[in-house]
Amino acid sequence: MNYLNVLSKTLAAAILMNNAVVLTVQADQSFRGKCLLEVNHTKYLNGTCNISMQSDGSFSIGTSENEPVTYFAMVDVTGKNIAEGFWNAEKGGGHAHDSLGNLSRKGACWQNQTAKVCAWK
Repeated sequence: MNYLNVLSKTLAAAILMNNAVVLTVQADQSFRGKCLLEVNHTKYLNGTCNISMQSDGSFSIGTSENEPVTYFAMVDVTGKNIAEGFWNAEKGGGHAHDSLGNLSRKGACWQNQTAKVCAWK
């Protein structure tokens, strides 16, 4: 009887811990911060904007549900200090359909020879 009671409590704790981990992984953090989106030496965002961070380090800048969107970019982390970038490329465009290519992390920025996406709190 004691063995079943311990097993039951251990299983319940494991389920709680598993749910907590799942909730942590799925939680996004959105806030206003400083952003930079530069493509081919042209700055499309340079100042305060909305930033949405995911727990794996992926993020987007310039997206908003409450304000009109001009330009925005998404950085999808694929490995250690490596990511793929996308942006809408068209003022007011609703889809990040244009690739920025593979990006490398340098501080708060992800960049390559043609693009730079940065986000600061």
